[in-house]
Amino acid sequence: MEESIPKPAENNNQINSNSAEEENPLAFISSDYFLGSEPELASENRKRKRKRRSRSLEKANKLAKNESSVKVKKTRPNYFLSVRLNSKGIQEKFNEFFNYVSKKFPEYNKMLINPQQIHITLFVLHLGNEDSIGNAKNCLLTSKDIMKDSCPNYKPSLHFQGIDVFNGGRVVYTTPKNNDDLVAFTKLTYALHEKFQREGFVNNDIKKEFKPHVTLMKLRRKTIIKHNDGKKKEVIKRILPEVYEHFKGFDFGTHYLESVELSSMLLPKGDDGYYARLGNIEF
Repeated sequence: MEESIPKPAENNNQINSNSAEEENPLAFISSDYFLGSEPELASENRKRKRKRRSRSLEKANKLAKNESSVKVKKTRPNYFLSVRLNSKGIQEKFNEFFNYVSKKFPEYNKMLINPQQIHITLFVLHLGNEDSIGNAKNCLLTSKDIMKDSCPNYKPSLHFQGIDVFNGGRVVYTTPKNNDDLVAFTKLTYALHEKFQREGFVNNDIKKEFKPHVTLMKLRRKTIIKHNDGKKKEVIKRILPEVYEHFKGFDFGTHYLESVELSSMLLPKGDDGYYARLGNIEF
């Protein structure tokens, strides 16, 4: 009978140690490792964050630059509402101014507004196709009630006197006197604009922009003029006061308003020399 060989005693400490390693593989790694590595890891993290922020900021700057470089194309007005100043008496006075300047300062002829085209603009609009033109025409033609409310049972008259300039001397104009008829005309302009705004044709602030006036001369861009001797040339940036100062207090007369017209800026002028008319409503 063989003697049983006693088994070696189990090492409880070793078992416990192995169990601890299985539960936490880092349990017996020297604590010096963590003390030495944590700042380095934190530093690397900070560097990566700074790089990410830098790249994000760079992208944001590029986007902002691209957005600012994109030009928003504005639609240019091509139609307008106006009242013509074509009565005989006031046309004679406008012709007097026209003839004076054209004879005494012929180099400024290109800047003169033909008396046949003299008018007051109520407001301008852009009509891009035949449908919008038809709708705008209908919008005006159905506004007779607005006309009656603003100017009941009478035709307002506007009296023009004197001359002034704006836009650095590039525009010469005359204005109507401030009276009850001008107030009624302004009220009509506001009411018509409000209706056209509801229909989507305009979106500007008419009460800030409407300044009733009649343009007599206009310098559209830098112009080279030849003087009477035909030799001396000059680039002008404004209309000189001596051209119009003779008419500073000139009385251009009174005009009774007949109608409000929707006209085109671009279509050929009519036989009477005025802008092509699409429709009108009478006072």
